[in-house]
Amino acid sequence: MKIQLEKQEKVKKEKVKNTSIPIDSKTKFKNFWKNAMVGLQNLGKSLLFPIAVLPFAALLNRFGTLAMDLNPIQDGIKNAGWWIGYILQTPGKLVFDNIALLFAIGTAFGLSKDQRGEVALVGAVLYIALTVFLMEGGLTELFYKNVNQLEVWKLDSAGNWVKSLNSGLSQLFYVPNFSQIDILGDGNRTLEVTGGTYILNIGVLGGIIAGVTSAKLYNRFSEIKLPASLSFFGGRRFVPMIIMAISLPIAFAFAIIWPWIQFALVKFGQLLSSSDAWAVPGSFLYALINRFAQPFGVHHILNTFLWFQLPIEGNVVTSLDGRVVLGEDVFASYDLIFKDGIMSADAIAILNSITRGWATEVIFGDDHVQNLKLFEQFFSYNPNLISGSNGTILSMGNGSYAVMGDINAFQKGLISGNFQTGFFPLYWGGLTGASVAMVMAAEKSRRKELVTFFLGIGVVAALTGIDEPIFFTFTFVAPILWVYNAVFTATFAAIAIAMHIHVGFGFSGGLIDYFISFANGWGMSKWEGVVNGPVYGVTSNPLWLLVLAAVMFPTYYFSFYFTIKKMDLQTPGREREEIPSGDLNIKEVKGDDKYEIIADNLIEIIGSENILTIGNCSTRLRLNVKNNKVGTTAEYRKAGASGVVRMGDNGLQVIIGTDVQHVADAVERKVDLKKNNSTLNTKEV
Repeated sequence: MKIQLEKQEKVKKEKVKNTSIPIDSKTKFKNFWKNAMVGLQNLGKSLLFPIAVLPFAALLNRFGTLAMDLNPIQDGIKNAGWWIGYILQTPGKLVFDNIALLFAIGTAFGLSKDQRGEVALVGAVLYIALTVFLMEGGLTELFYKNVNQLEVWKLDSAGNWVKSLNSGLSQLFYVPNFSQIDILGDGNRTLEVTGGTYILNIGVLGGIIAGVTSAKLYNRFSEIKLPASLSFFGGRRFVPMIIMAISLPIAFAFAIIWPWIQFALVKFGQLLSSSDAWAVPGSFLYALINRFAQPFGVHHILNTFLWFQLPIEGNVVTSLDGRVVLGEDVFASYDLIFKDGIMSADAIAILNSITRGWATEVIFGDDHVQNLKLFEQFFSYNPNLISGSNGTILSMGNGSYAVMGDINAFQKGLISGNFQTGFFPLYWGGLTGASVAMVMAAEKSRRKELVTFFLGIGVVAALTGIDEPIFFTFTFVAPILWVYNAVFTATFAAIAIAMHIHVGFGFSGGLIDYFISFANGWGMSKWEGVVNGPVYGVTSNPLWLLVLAAVMFPTYYFSFYFTIKKMDLQTPGREREEIPSGDLNIKEVKGDDKYEIIADNLIEIIGSENILTIGNCSTRLRLNVKNNKVGTTAEYRKAGASGVVRMGDNGLQVIIGTDVQHVADAVERKVDLKKNNSTLNTKEV
């Protein structure tokens, strides 16, 4: 009997053990998914800290650059217009030249548990340490100095040109420098590779990794206690020491892995800019993914990579007239181009090599008067193009340059915009058409109310490119319209790129950014006409974006209107209202203290003790909560929000609008986060 009972008990244990495996795996996956969703939400939120400084910086940078282009230095004299442009441009340029450092600071600050200044400081320290380790002659040389070397021409001891196969310049992080040299000594000079420029740059991705690492270590060690003799170095003072210690292994990891990644990115960037066959589908795919990712707030992560990290290569051009800018890498001084009215033979050869593939015939020859006329018509010389860029403009040889990121490239005047241009028509025409369709499809008794609502958020979208208040009125109640929005946005973005239109932004694709970027886009259109032919000189005009917006309006209007009516979609003015809980005391949002009222209403729905962290992006109140299955859409709308998004079990995003910061501040004043988190930790223990 005893043996039989033991056998039964053993079988029972085996059953429990076997049945627990899938449950444990399922639980682990569920927990992983929950943590991933919350982590992505927090990362997306923190990326908005550095991005927030870009709009005004872009405005200063563009207007300043335009003023300097219109008032060139003549005979070494800088006029008043040039100085005004310089004063405007410098603070804006400073932001874009140091954007990676700002991401390190902002990400560290945004992800830290208490958002104190110390964590921003250690984020900056870690990023600077990584950049120093990875400078030319640093750790990368230790691993890859002799890998895939450039073949360069060098002078030997006898003064003869010889090709060196052991230059020590790995193509993983060097690009070739070209010079006119007489290899055979017969007076026939040819353009050859004579050196290389170091281009390894961890950029914004390095800044984000530095920021995330610093925040994680700060959250882990900022309250550490050391023995009495070392107590001075305890707590938050301990974090910088950890950061300094960990910077070396992180730098080694970057030195081993990043050269290959950047090499692939450079090739990919060159591929996208090489022809429409890559640029057009690339812009379509990006816009499609961007719009599909928007409801979850993780599109900022994709945007950050393409806007600030992907290498963009091409010519740098001047505003309005679109002349190709040549820097000190091509000519060390203006005297090497013209001296006493005579264009040098080297300059003639170099310029002809640059213009050889242009649709417009531009040939420099023996007529130096004509040479000067052609140079001033099609080129501009900037002796500080590279040295004055703080390492953000990289020479790729033969008058071509590279800048990390599409936004950065456009701000520098480099031909770009593949991941920006297509959004402008959406905010002006597409979403306006969608809004009108939803108003016309609504019950007649609700239309007046909806006109007022959509007019307010529609103006915001058109001016600033902030579309989320409109976007969330249909995304979750009518997912088919979400699909329409993604496909239409991607299609029109691809059309804009196929037309070779170049318009960029500092924040988003609203009218404000359009006006700021117009001079640059006009200059790039002039360049298109010269380099790619008169047809593209017409189709690339930035005014065509207004036409695309006009076409997007009926496309959105008719597709949205008939789909809403045919499928009886519950868009604003048609919804079968959920009945709010009678236990909630939701106040009417009105008066000067509306932000306080909205905050009170949200706390009433969510629960004060349920909120663990509070943050916001440009339009959303981003909360981490113990339980996000609280409140209905109708209750959130009644509370003063446009909608709500739930991420996993703990992420909660409440759509407020561009004034979300005031609501976030009000909620933070009213909620005891420290108590809520301590209660959670106690329960976990």
